[in-house]
Amino acid sequence: MDEFAAGAENDDCVTKLYYELIYLMNRIFLPMAKWATNSKYLKEAWWKECVFFKEVTQTLGVDCDTESDTFSMEPRDVTDEYVEGPTTKRQILQATARFYDPLGLLSAVSVVCKLLFQDTWCRGLVWDELLPSDLGALCNN
Repeated sequence: MDEFAAGAENDDCVTKLYYELIYLMNRIFLPMAKWATNSKYLKEAWWKECVFFKEVTQTLGVDCDTESDTFSMEPRDVTDEYVEGPTTKRQILQATARFYDPLGLLSAVSVVCKLLFQDTWCRGLVWDELLPSDLGALCNN
Protein backbone atom coordinates (compact mmCIF):
# COMPACT_ATOMS: atom_id res chain seq x y z
CA MET A 1 0.00 0.00 0.00
CA ASP A 2 1.40 3.36 -0.94
CA GLU A 3 -0.91 5.91 0.68
CA PHE A 4 -4.27 5.85 2.38
CA ALA A 5 -6.57 8.81 2.97
CA ALA A 6 -9.88 8.78 4.82
CA GLY A 7 -12.24 11.03 6.68
CA ALA A 8 -14.73 10.72 9.50
CA GLU A 9 -17.61 12.70 10.98
CA ASN A 10 -16.04 13.49 14.36
CA ASP A 11 -13.08 12.79 16.65
CA ASP A 12 -14.59 9.59 18.07
CA CYS A 13 -15.15 8.17 14.58
CA VAL A 14 -11.66 9.09 13.36
CA THR A 15 -10.08 7.55 16.47
CA LYS A 16 -12.11 4.36 15.97
CA LEU A 17 -11.05 4.30 12.31
CA TYR A 18 -7.40 4.68 13.32
CA TYR A 19 -7.48 1.74 15.74
CA GLU A 20 -9.43 -0.45 13.28
CA LEU A 21 -6.89 0.32 10.58
CA ILE A 22 -3.98 -0.52 12.89
CA TYR A 23 -5.65 -3.81 13.82
CA LEU A 24 -6.41 -4.81 10.23
CA MET A 25 -2.98 -3.88 8.87
CA ASN A 26 -1.23 -5.75 11.68
CA ARG A 27 -3.26 -8.86 10.83
CA ILE A 28 -1.72 -8.90 7.36
CA PHE A 29 1.73 -7.94 8.68
CA LEU A 30 1.74 -4.62 6.88
CA PRO A 31 2.24 -1.84 9.44
CA MET A 32 1.41 1.74 8.48
CA ALA A 33 4.53 3.93 8.43
CA LYS A 34 3.39 7.57 8.16
CA TRP A 35 0.51 9.30 9.90
CA ALA A 36 -1.15 12.70 9.58
CA THR A 37 -4.44 14.11 10.83
CA ASN A 38 -6.17 17.39 11.46
CA SER A 39 -7.91 15.96 14.54
CA LYS A 40 -6.48 17.57 17.67
CA TYR A 41 -7.97 14.73 19.73
CA LEU A 42 -6.15 12.04 17.73
CA LYS A 43 -2.91 14.06 17.78
CA GLU A 44 -3.08 14.12 21.60
CA ALA A 45 -3.56 10.35 21.64
CA TRP A 46 -0.56 9.92 19.35
CA TRP A 47 1.60 12.11 21.63
CA LYS A 48 0.70 9.88 24.57
CA GLU A 49 1.42 6.70 22.58
CA CYS A 50 4.65 8.14 21.04
CA VAL A 51 3.31 7.69 17.50
CA PHE A 52 5.26 9.79 15.02
CA PHE A 53 3.09 11.99 12.81
CA LYS A 54 3.60 14.91 10.47
CA GLU A 55 2.01 18.34 10.60
CA VAL A 56 2.86 19.01 6.94
CA THR A 57 2.83 16.14 4.47
CA GLN A 58 1.62 15.11 1.04
CA THR A 59 -1.64 13.33 0.35
CA LEU A 60 -2.06 11.85 -3.11
CA GLY A 61 0.63 14.20 -4.41
CA VAL A 62 -0.90 17.35 -2.93
CA ASP A 63 0.77 19.28 -0.08
CA CYS A 64 -1.33 19.11 3.07
CA ASP A 65 -0.92 21.23 6.23
CA THR A 66 -2.83 19.44 8.96
CA GLU A 67 -2.52 22.30 11.45
CA SER A 68 -4.24 24.86 9.22
CA ASP A 69 -6.28 22.11 7.46
CA THR A 70 -5.30 23.35 3.99
CA PHE A 71 -4.13 21.85 0.70
CA SER A 72 -1.66 23.62 -1.57
CA MET A 73 0.33 23.12 -4.73
CA GLU A 74 3.56 24.77 -5.72
CA PRO A 75 2.96 26.63 -9.03
CA ARG A 76 6.54 25.90 -10.07
CA ASP A 77 5.64 22.20 -10.31
CA VAL A 78 3.66 23.11 -13.43
CA THR A 79 5.53 26.16 -14.73
CA ASP A 80 9.20 25.11 -14.31
CA GLU A 81 9.26 23.38 -17.68
CA TYR A 82 7.40 26.20 -19.43
CA VAL A 83 9.05 27.18 -22.71
CA GLU A 84 9.16 30.87 -23.59
CA GLY A 85 8.19 31.95 -27.08
CA PRO A 86 5.63 30.75 -29.62
CA THR A 87 3.37 27.98 -28.35
CA THR A 88 2.40 24.76 -30.09
CA LYS A 89 -0.30 22.16 -29.55
CA ARG A 90 2.40 19.81 -28.16
CA GLN A 91 3.41 22.38 -25.51
CA ILE A 92 -0.21 22.82 -24.40
CA LEU A 93 -0.51 19.07 -23.86
CA GLN A 94 2.80 19.00 -21.95
CA ALA A 95 1.64 21.78 -19.62
CA THR A 96 -1.76 20.13 -19.13
CA ALA A 97 -0.14 16.79 -18.29
CA ARG A 98 1.87 18.39 -15.44
CA PHE A 99 -1.31 18.88 -13.42
CA TYR A 100 -1.56 15.92 -11.08
CA ASP A 101 -4.81 16.59 -9.29
CA PRO A 102 -6.49 13.40 -8.05
CA LEU A 103 -8.61 15.35 -5.56
CA GLY A 104 -9.91 17.80 -8.19
CA LEU A 105 -8.68 20.84 -6.25
CA LEU A 106 -7.16 22.49 -9.32
CA SER A 107 -9.93 21.66 -11.77
CA ALA A 108 -10.83 25.34 -12.23
CA VAL A 109 -7.35 25.85 -13.69
CA SER A 110 -6.79 22.53 -15.44
CA VAL A 111 -10.12 22.69 -17.27
CA VAL A 112 -8.97 25.87 -19.03
CA CYS A 113 -5.91 24.03 -20.32
CA LYS A 114 -8.04 21.10 -21.45
CA LEU A 115 -10.49 23.38 -23.26
CA LEU A 116 -7.64 25.17 -24.98
CA PHE A 117 -6.17 21.83 -26.06
CA GLN A 118 -9.59 20.72 -27.32
CA ASP A 119 -9.80 23.89 -29.39
CA THR A 120 -6.53 22.98 -31.14
CA TRP A 121 -8.08 19.65 -32.16
CA CYS A 122 -11.29 21.28 -33.38
CA ARG A 123 -9.23 23.62 -35.55
CA GLY A 124 -7.23 20.71 -36.98
CA LEU A 125 -3.83 21.98 -35.83
CA VAL A 126 -0.89 19.56 -36.02
CA TRP A 127 1.46 18.93 -33.09
CA ASP A 128 4.27 21.37 -33.82
CA GLU A 129 2.28 24.03 -35.68
CA LEU A 130 2.36 27.46 -34.06
CA LEU A 131 -0.95 28.40 -32.51
CA PRO A 132 -3.07 31.04 -34.23
CA SER A 133 -2.67 34.48 -32.66
CA ASP A 134 -5.98 34.31 -30.74
CA LEU A 135 -5.01 31.03 -29.02
CA GLY A 136 -1.33 31.95 -28.67
CA ALA A 137 -2.24 35.15 -26.81
CA LEU A 138 -4.14 33.06 -24.23
CA CYS A 139 -1.13 30.80 -23.66
CA ASN A 140 1.43 33.56 -23.25
CA ASN A 141 -0.52 35.51 -20.58
